[in-house]
Amino acid sequence: MDIKSLNQNVLNNNRLDNQSNAQRQNAGGTTSNASTSASDKVTLTGVSTQVKELETKVQASEVDNSERIAQLKAAIQEGRYQVDADQVASKLMETEYMLSPR
Repeated sequence: MDIKSLNQNVLNNNRLDNQSNAQRQNAGGTTSNASTSASDKVTLTGVSTQVKELETKVQASEVDNSERIAQLKAAIQEGRYQVDADQVASKLMETEYMLSPR
């Protein structure tokens, strides 16, 4: 698994999902939207706004994790890498909490 481009892959997948959703929405009513397209308005939800802000921050950040990635790859190849299931679950729950509407 190539983890060097993980953040970029996530961003690309989000963009593709957004484009796909927009195409599905437009497919049903393209003829009736012709007269109202000048007054159409898009409102983002709180979560959408947060995701957009995070995408911007990720794109602007210059993180060099190449040394850490090399260490992890070596540990995995040598069979020394141990997954801490409690930590993974905790971080998953933390992320879910951060993204959930309050």
